[in-house]
Amino acid sequence: MPMQVGNLNIQQASSFAAQAMACNLDLKMASKALRANTLLSPDEWKMLDAAVVNVAKTKMGVLTMLKSNGLRRPLGGLGVILDTWQTQSGMTEAEIGMNPSGLPEFDRLNFELAGVPIPVISKAFMIPIRELMASRRNNHALDTQHIEAATDVVLEAAENLVVNGSSIKVGTYSIPGLLTEANINTTTATGDWGTAANSYTSVGKGIRVLEALGYYGPYGIAVNGTQYSETMLPSSTENYIAIRKRILDIESVKEMVPSSKVVAGTCVIYQLEKKVIDLAEAEALKVIPWKSPNEMVIYGQIIYAMAPRVKSDQQSQSGICEITGC
Repeated sequence: MPMQVGNLNIQQASSFAAQAMACNLDLKMASKALRANTLLSPDEWKMLDAAVVNVAKTKMGVLTMLKSNGLRRPLGGLGVILDTWQTQSGMTEAEIGMNPSGLPEFDRLNFELAGVPIPVISKAFMIPIRELMASRRNNHALDTQHIEAATDVVLEAAENLVVNGSSIKVGTYSIPGLLTEANINTTTATGDWGTAANSYTSVGKGIRVLEALGYYGPYGIAVNGTQYSETMLPSSTENYIAIRKRILDIESVKEMVPSSKVVAGTCVIYQLEKKVIDLAEAEALKVIPWKSPNEMVIYGQIIYAMAPRVKSDQQSQSGICEITGC
């Protein structure tokens, strides 16, 4: 049974099966209740769903990276407004000695509750009935530009939520992002990334910060678009190989992406592991329609109910490192 905290219904953690790839958005599993009373035919639905998926496939960023690496936790529907997990303390070191008969040092783990609200990101659009009828009469494909544009802004908002978090609160719980969680590690770049070699040495510096805390990868790296472009500069000391290729050749680095939501001059390195960050998804990206009372307009919304779960342990250690001054 869900656990009650105050008046909140908390969905507890549960294991889940094989993860979806970045653009496998489970649109075929959309709730029938959310698509009731629509004027669209099944083929028109397929067209709209395909438009949503096609926009998602073109997106690069932290959101897509987390999905493609299986860091996604389905919550089971819009009824989940808060997702929680337990943080765990460590134990002291084991004893080594020749005589174990003395009184040992007793220890135990300590657990605390952490959580995030699950907001709904949405953008509304409309399709006049005459536009729909004209596409059917002339056997033309329904124009999906407005749906594609709505999908794009929803995904941009989701990317911003993952990177920068939100001040939305449910009880005492808010939504920290990759760059706003209280315990992330910080360091400075070895120099401006306009000088090719500085991006490589700066990433190495950030990795050493994480390794010192016991986070050995695999790592994801996200940078602003300007710094991402600068990593394409060739290194004159390495046979003019692009610096980005040298970074990706580091054994512990799995992926590097641009993100418009990472502030300019900043790079963030994070361990691709659920104990550091994952996505809680109550409702996958989808189209929700309804008709006007006189059935002359089809209204719709692109919705996505999700939140990042950015984590640190009870010792305030995080598997994330922000590098500034890039």
